[in-house]
Amino acid sequence: MSYKPYQMNKSEVSLLEHVNAVINLLNSFVVKDNISKDVLRRLDYLYSRLGDFLVQELCNNNESNDSHSWQQAGAELPISKCEELAASLPSNLPEDTPGMEIFRDVQYVCCLCKDCIDIHDFDYKLSVDLHNQTGVHQQVLKLQKMKAAQTAMLETVRPTEINWKHMSPTTARSSIVVCTCQENADKHVTGNSNERGLTEHREAECEMVVTGNGVFYCHVCSVPVGSSSNAIQHKRGKPHQQKLLARQLTLSAEDKLWSKISERWKGHRKYFESLGDAVMKCKVCMVTVPKTEVNVLSHIHGKKHLQILSDSM
Repeated sequence: MSYKPYQMNKSEVSLLEHVNAVINLLNSFVVKDNISKDVLRRLDYLYSRLGDFLVQELCNNNESNDSHSWQQAGAELPISKCEELAASLPSNLPEDTPGMEIFRDVQYVCCLCKDCIDIHDFDYKLSVDLHNQTGVHQQVLKLQKMKAAQTAMLETVRPTEINWKHMSPTTARSSIVVCTCQENADKHVTGNSNERGLTEHREAECEMVVTGNGVFYCHVCSVPVGSSSNAIQHKRGKPHQQKLLARQLTLSAEDKLWSKISERWKGHRKYFESLGDAVMKCKVCMVTVPKTEVNVLSHIHGKKHLQILSDSM
């Protein structure tokens, strides 16, 4: 059974408003555990029954036949309240939209724009729809879409294809990173983290090295080339490529192998002898080692090899 606000006094209307506010608050909770769900469901049921009971009792105790009470009740509203109601309604509502009242007993907050949502006539869905049309919410939504688009664009950008060979005194193993643009690549080459990798993995195959003053120097062409960006341009140039090809043609397979070993360990070459195209023998440890850069370096760095050399000195 419906009730009419003019049939109740101010305290009775306030009581119903608070009951409805509690019901809306209970409906807004999001819980995951079953115990909390049961408690909220029970409270929601009890307050709903209480609201129905109050409406029934108040209607029975406040019978009225005044056909003009609606107009009278509306006339009794304070001017400030009428202005507040008018300001809260959007201008594009249809003419048959029922009147709405704003109750501030409970406030909802939009998770997107963090702004309070005014509850109109206890209609949560309508209140959210009206809030979504506000300028603040639309602006935040627009910014969120732009951010998502920029993130998707960044994910599609492929790392800059930079061949570190002949450009820095290290191979990719010294500093495994992804550089998304040329500027980031230049910063990485001259950065402290890369320098630590360079110290540990300085390899002769990389014909371009960084001198003490930070200038790149090409051992193939025997010329300084300046910054990392200049080194990249130099490496791609035709003179460098021609000299590099000529140098590779003159090296034997064993020379090519040892050219990949850093200067620090090249002195160990005298302890090895070739046993063919695929195998080398360490004359100190009396073991065979596959003729690859990784295996030779692994053997040279081994405790057994270093211990025997240390004992023989």
